[in-house]
Amino acid sequence: MATSPTNRAVSLRAGFRRLCLWAGAVLCCLWAMGCKAPPKPESPASGEARLVTSFGVVQDWTATLLDDVDQPVVLLDETVTAAQPKLSPVQQDILRRARGLVIADTTLDAFAANQWDEFGGSPETLVRIFEDPKEPEYLWMNPENAGQGIAHLSARLQDLYPKKATRIAKNEERLRAGVKDLDAKLENLLGGLSKRAVLIEDPRVQPFLDRYRFEVEGTLFPSVERALVTPSMDEFRAAAGSSTTRVFIMTSQGRDPLVQALSQELNLQVVAFDPIIEGRTDRGAYLREMQRNAMNLALALSSIPETAE
Repeated sequence: MATSPTNRAVSLRAGFRRLCLWAGAVLCCLWAMGCKAPPKPESPASGEARLVTSFGVVQDWTATLLDDVDQPVVLLDETVTAAQPKLSPVQQDILRRARGLVIADTTLDAFAANQWDEFGGSPETLVRIFEDPKEPEYLWMNPENAGQGIAHLSARLQDLYPKKATRIAKNEERLRAGVKDLDAKLENLLGGLSKRAVLIEDPRVQPFLDRYRFEVEGTLFPSVERALVTPSMDEFRAAAGSSTTRVFIMTSQGRDPLVQALSQELNLQVVAFDPIIEGRTDRGAYLREMQRNAMNLALALSSIPETAE
């Protein structure tokens, strides 16, 4: 018996409704799955703020060790100087809400640590990458020291994130292997240079020069505490005049007019070093910048004719 057009229409509408209900149920399930909140990184304290680091090299190591456990925020930038250490309102807010603060051994690190204490930060969540050095030494400029600092930092981070300790330890192994490989490359690059004398802006590069056996012929600022000392202008001019290479390692990133003018006046061959990996927050910056520093120095010294001595 033939089905009437009316019955066919009713049947089609009923089927369409069932199809819509089925599709709706599937979409609701997919929506619920997609909207499920991802697990939050483990934190040693409550709140939305993240772990805070002082500057570039500290940020690089901390982010590499933590991986996706937490994403640290850099506190200090080029607006905060040792001569006028002051945090902006935004930086103060970052520090007040921080889960912890990771610092190195510079004057600005000491300033950040004091701010952490003033804002009520816990001593247990103030992390130093080195064992409380008595004075600023920029120890990470020697890759051997860097390996020790990474091990100490990893141990402290594992204390702060105990459930992620295994992952942090594995990241430490990879990072220390990278630093060991860097040290071997720099030794191979710099060890055979016949010219080994340099002039330096300040002692921040001294750990690097000691590691690879360079001689310092003259130093413009006798201390890494640049804001507290007067540059040794006469002594530096005399040292530059008798220098065997006239290669000058500049660490102020070209921001000090006095240093720039003096290097031009004395016709020095400038090699720019970045001792804190300033302004860099990408992972692996320490390894890349240290290699770049060494390559620039090697090019400058190898370009000097043998008759220059």
